[in-house]
Amino acid sequence: MTHGANLRVCIFCGWHGKLTREDAWPSWLMRELFPRGVPIRKTFGTNLQQLAAHAKVAADLRTKIEAVCYPCNHDWLGPKEAEIKSKLLTWMAGLHGPLGVDDQRQLAFWTIKTTMTVQLAYPASERGVPRNQYRQLHANTDRPPTGVHVFVGHQPERVPGNLFAIQPIDFTHPELTPLGLRMNPYRAYQATLVIKRLVLKVIGHNGPPSVQLPRIFPNLDAIRDLTEIWPPSSLFVR
Repeated sequence: MTHGANLRVCIFCGWHGKLTREDAWPSWLMRELFPRGVPIRKTFGTNLQQLAAHAKVAADLRTKIEAVCYPCNHDWLGPKEAEIKSKLLTWMAGLHGPLGVDDQRQLAFWTIKTTMTVQLAYPASERGVPRNQYRQLHANTDRPPTGVHVFVGHQPERVPGNLFAIQPIDFTHPELTPLGLRMNPYRAYQATLVIKRLVLKVIGHNGPPSVQLPRIFPNLDAIRDLTEIWPPSSLFVR
């Protein structure tokens, strides 16, 4: 089944025309997690109960999406996948040392990019990342859009596969205009990706820089044991 089969505008650059048909998750990652002959598990046990409200497992996300043009896929995103693949395999196994600024940027870019593509396998009402941030990612080339925060961590127990959860949040923020105070609508979201032992968390919004995260996300316990890598928190993250 293909989601967005009638969509003929590239979600990233806005190009009109024929779009490529790709896996929601990177194809190389799905082959790594589920080699030929290895069954895809439907459940992961109780250690991931905190994700249950909005979780889908990889078996439900082998969906093909048609939302990206050939230049974006082949000339931009493809090389980015190749750059980070070996590092991701190491991090997925739970092996990690200090992360330099370039490592943080690459991992943060991959996390928000993958969140953007995987959420396209969801119904439109369940997607969190707003469309304007796809264009911002394309314009930035190699770093997340403004308003995106990315966190990383490892869990002691290896997940047999991958898991994805996303929660859209609508909010308003005041803006002073010549006619007085106006409450403008914006979109916020939080997403979690778990791949073997690697845990990635994205918290983002498309509001102005003055927006304070605690006001949108009153419960930030989910990131308490994670380390922020975007915006870069330090020269080296251990």
